[in-house]
Amino acid sequence: MVFDITFGYKNSLIFDDFHFEIPDGEITVLCGHNGAGKLRF
Repeated sequence: MVFDITFGYKNSLIFDDFHFEIPDGEITVLCGHNGAGKLRF
């Protein structure tokens, strides 16, 4: 479970108070272009 994430880039708020949960036994994929920041997540 992840909760209360706030993220911005170059003085712009991207998301605020973001929450998500990955249920046990589920497969979840995070997709994005090269250099989009997937690894940081």
